[in-house]
Amino acid sequence: MLKFFADECISPVTVSFLLENGYKAKHAEDVKMSSAKDSEILNYTTKKDMILITQDLDFSALLALSGNSHPGVITIRLKFPSPKNVNNALKKLLDSQSEQQIKGSIIILEETRIRFRKLPILPDVKDN
Repeated sequence: MLKFFADECISPVTVSFLLENGYKAKHAEDVKMSSAKDSEILNYTTKKDMILITQDLDFSALLALSGNSHPGVITIRLKFPSPKNVNNALKKLLDSQSEQQIKGSIIILEETRIRFRKLPILPDVKDN
């Protein structure tokens, strides 16, 4: 079962939406991490095997640079990121992709597309 951690920039309404749809979910406020450093949040989500939902682009970069294959990040890149629009975008993702595709990925949700990048992201090795 997928477990989610909503960063402080994500509405608690989205956490309620996920819980109502049978997923496990926590908001940063639930675990007193509203003002935590990005690295602390990534450590927490890694230990708890939770997928981070955020609007902060830093998390994808940090996770990619870490070389880790989990937990995964969903970055919301909507023009109007209201809770309703975020929930609709998440529903589209969750209805169209398997748990295996979602776990261990960096996912960017946009109005017209969903972009995936499987983890770990390894540097390109070029022959000399």
